[in-house]
Amino acid sequence: MKKIILIAVFAMGILSSSATAQEKVETTQKKDLVVKTMQVTDNFEEIDKSQLPQTIKDVIMTDMDGMKVTEAYVGENSIYKIIVADLKNESKTKTVYLDADGNWIKPE
Repeated sequence: MKKIILIAVFAMGILSSSATAQEKVETTQKKDLVVKTMQVTDNFEEIDKSQLPQTIKDVIMTDMDGMKVTEAYVGENSIYKIIVADLKNESKTKTVYLDADGNWIKPE
């Protein structure tokens, strides 16, 4: 009788741990779809911030709340290099890359 109870407890432990692992994999897969990794060259031409596609403006506004675009560049294959600054402290800047569809790009 003790062996049956022990086996049941062991089986429940295995099932609950596999369900947790499966959830983590799905989360990772969703994140991979959001960010593309690609080689980014330094061949960018400066453009006026107003020339940025609306999709990119929307992504910056939603994903980078509290930041504003200070400089914008466009490169090969419509890759955009954007310098954003913190609204409260403009000396804090960050360079981000997006494609024309508003997908984040992580440079290699």
